[in-house]
Amino acid sequence: MPKTPKHRLEAMKANELSLLARVRALELLIQNPGDADQNLLDACKAQSKLAGASIDDLGIKSMSLNTLKATCNRVLQNGFEGFDLLRKQSIEKYQAYQLKLNHNHKKNSKAHYQDKIHDLENIQQNLINSHVFMAEKYSQLLNLYRRHLQKVKDGNINIDNELRLLDQHLRRFGEPGSPALTVVKSE
Repeated sequence: MPKTPKHRLEAMKANELSLLARVRALELLIQNPGDADQNLLDACKAQSKLAGASIDDLGIKSMSLNTLKATCNRVLQNGFEGFDLLRKQSIEKYQAYQLKLNHNHKKNSKAHYQDKIHDLENIQQNLINSHVFMAEKYSQLLNLYRRHLQKVKDGNINIDNELRLLDQHLRRFGEPGSPALTVVKSE
């Protein structure tokens, strides 16, 4: 198996970091749309604009849409589809924020409390989704461990391949002690 050239590995790492910066920026936009970066908002209008965006303050570097798709599919749990959903959720959250600003609900109005209930229900569903996600990942980890132990027992282990798989999982889910890269959101 030919080795990947060093310059290609460096480019892949830079693309991964830029992708993760995009994910963090979109998640922050969803959490706090009032502080949204206008360049990011403009880029969210289309997949190709978000791929081609270069926003140094956020650590986002320009890349082609095909590179963005390939990097998402390699790094993110839900691949490019999950990333595009995050993009769409960002737009929707910002539009809802703008709508709220324009309507100025009174604090004690029925609409205000309905919005609060809706927000709390969304938070509750996101927590349930995250618990389910973690349970599924733990089950997968146990199955991988069982498979690994069987390989050790059979004497059929390729340590280089096992280290490669471990490195892939660490890149996808983060080093121990770092925040998780995958956030489960309700649709």
